[in-house]
Amino acid sequence: VFALLTLTLLPWPIPLAWFALILAWEAATTRILDRYVVRQPHERAVTAYAGMNFTGAAIFNAMALLSLMNGSPLGVAFGVAWLSGSFTNNFVYFGSSRRLLYASLAPGLAAAAAGPIVAYGFGLQSCAVTGMVLFGLLAARGYALDHRTVLRELSDRQVALLDLERKLSLAIDAAGDGLFEVDGEGRYTVDANWLVMLGYAPDELAMPLPNWRDHVHPDDAAVLEAAYARHIDGETPHTTSEIRLLCKDGSYKWVLSRGKLVERDAGGAVSRIIGTVVDISERKALERELEAARDQAQGASQAKGAFPADISHEIRTPLNGVVGMAGALARTRLSASQREMVGLIESSGQ
Repeated sequence: VFALLTLTLLPWPIPLAWFALILAWEAATTRILDRYVVRQPHERAVTAYAGMNFTGAAIFNAMALLSLMNGSPLGVAFGVAWLSGSFTNNFVYFGSSRRLLYASLAPGLAAAAAGPIVAYGFGLQSCAVTGMVLFGLLAARGYALDHRTVLRELSDRQVALLDLERKLSLAIDAAGDGLFEVDGEGRYTVDANWLVMLGYAPDELAMPLPNWRDHVHPDDAAVLEAAYARHIDGETPHTTSEIRLLCKDGSYKWVLSRGKLVERDAGGAVSRIIGTVVDISERKALERELEAARDQAQGASQAKGAFPADISHEIRTPLNGVVGMAGALARTRLSASQREMVGLIESSGQ
């Protein structure tokens, strides 16, 4: 853009020649010089790159030099802005290597010193213009330092995030838990653990799965939808549901499914849910065994309570006949000893 603007200051053949020179230099460095440099030892490669940077910076900053040499306020503005941008790029891209940085800065500093002298001679005005350029150099250095600090912090955070993701992946793999992700269209993407848990090979099914409902027991789909509805409405921090998933062999396996809404679209609709599934089929089998044992114990307790009543009934039925006969016998003539025995029978029956 600045090169086009220099058409207001310089004859058009000069910017055109500069464009042609820039294109020729870019072609030469890409096709010839870069291939040569990459085959050199490290120190020789750095020296060669420094020479390339010096030459490229000299060509690039030639327009800034010509603008400063013009001496007009517009020319000075173009030259100062051009060199400030050039210095900023130099600090950002080559700040980690002093040799490359100095080689890149040298042509710009030479243009900042020579251009005003050619325009105004050696004096206060030329020094003022050079001072403005040097002030831009300091500002560019400060910006580059801040930029490198931000990049370093972002890099550290990225490394920490990657390390956390690696640890989480290892933890999930070690636990054997399945990981799933659902998008806003209901498409279901699962990991290898999820597939293996249900009897599939790790890469047997194409992702994403068209609809998660195809893999959930019909009796559990409504329960799962209700849990997610409460979560999406903000009533719960996440979902926790015990459901049955369809295995490859057609059977169903009990799993504990936990999910969390992690992303909404611009309109507030659900666009991403992430969760895990844990195999709880053994726990469910144990629960069924415990329930059966409990029912058996309750049945035994009920039978134990009914046994005395049954025995009492079986005993009292013939005993009533004995007591009745003893009563009838007591109303007949009996000796003292016989009456005593009849009384004993009556009292024992009562």
